[in-house]
Amino acid sequence: MKKKEIYIVIVLALVSFGLIGFMKLREQQVAKKNEVTENTKKKSSQNKGLPKPTTKPKGQWVGIVYRREVIKWFDSGIDGKYVVKGNYGKFGVEVKNGKWHAHEVDCPNHLCEKMGWDDGKALVPISCIPNGIYVGTSDWIESYVNS
Repeated sequence: MKKKEIYIVIVLALVSFGLIGFMKLREQQVAKKNEVTENTKKKSSQNKGLPKPTTKPKGQWVGIVYRREVIKWFDSGIDGKYVVKGNYGKFGVEVKNGKWHAHEVDCPNHLCEKMGWDDGKALVPISCIPNGIYVGTSDWIESYVNS
C-alpha cells in the first residue's frame, strides 16, 4: 500500500471510532433522560374517563373511547346495543355471543362497520376515525389511554 492509502485507512478508522464513541455516549444520555423516577411515573389512577368496572364480567370488559377518554364500558358476555355520540354523529355498538361490532354509525365512509365482529383477539380495535371513537378490550384501553 502507498502512503496515501495508509493515511486514508487511518483517517477512516479514526472517524469510525469517533462515531461509535459518539453513538455510545448519546445512547447513555437518552437512557438517563428516559429513566423513570417516582415523580415521573404514570399511575394507573390517572385513567381518563369512566373507571373500569370492578365486578366480574360474564365475558370481558370492553370500552368505548372518545377523545382518549372512556365514555362507556360494557360486558361482552351480555348481548345488547349501545349508542354514543362522536364527532360526526351517533356511533352504535351491538354485542352478541361474546363479540361486538359497529352498527348504525353516522360517518361518511362506514369503514368501522366494515371491520366486522371483534372478540378481543383482533390486532386493532374497532376504529371510527371521523367520530374519533375506538372500541377495545380493557387491556388495550389501559395501554392506549395511559400512553
